[in-house]
Amino acid sequence: MSAILKRQGAPAKQDEGPTPEHDGGGAADSEGERPLDKSLGYPKNFVAKYELGKEVGRGHFGRTCWAKGKKGELKNQAVAVKIISKAKMSNLILKAMSGHKNLVQFHEAFEDAQNVYIVMELCEGGELLDRILSRGGRYVTERDAKSIIVQILSIVAFCHLQPRGISRANLSA
Repeated sequence: MSAILKRQGAPAKQDEGPTPEHDGGGAADSEGERPLDKSLGYPKNFVAKYELGKEVGRGHFGRTCWAKGKKGELKNQAVAVKIISKAKMSNLILKAMSGHKNLVQFHEAFEDAQNVYIVMELCEGGELLDRILSRGGRYVTERDAKSIIVQILSIVAFCHLQPRGISRANLSA
């Protein structure tokens, strides 16, 4: 890292301490090394608050299911829940999933040992490609194409302007 900083003209930063994998064995227990704690700090009571329904979509990061709130602010409200395997999750910035009119509304997140459950607004419009193809081979009008492109570019610009960036999971209509 210091070589990269040096090439960019930035001063090299001194190590502030050992990295977890080089801490001299302080993190090991009596049976050897402990497994990496994959907890992200989200509440663990997902099943107490939501009833998970049928799968409505699947993508690279995981799957999306219909769900219904059991209690709290979203009681009896239909929501979408994106279920992401912690093994595939790297830099998804959940709180940045709000703040733009064309972004699905983020409500809250939960986790268990293997997955993260992201509760968000349920959008029943389907995938953009499916919507375009459903027109039976007819071309999209220039006006419709312009509207779609402006919305996509607006959200892409918003994502790029975020201070820590946003990972693209998928674009849906």
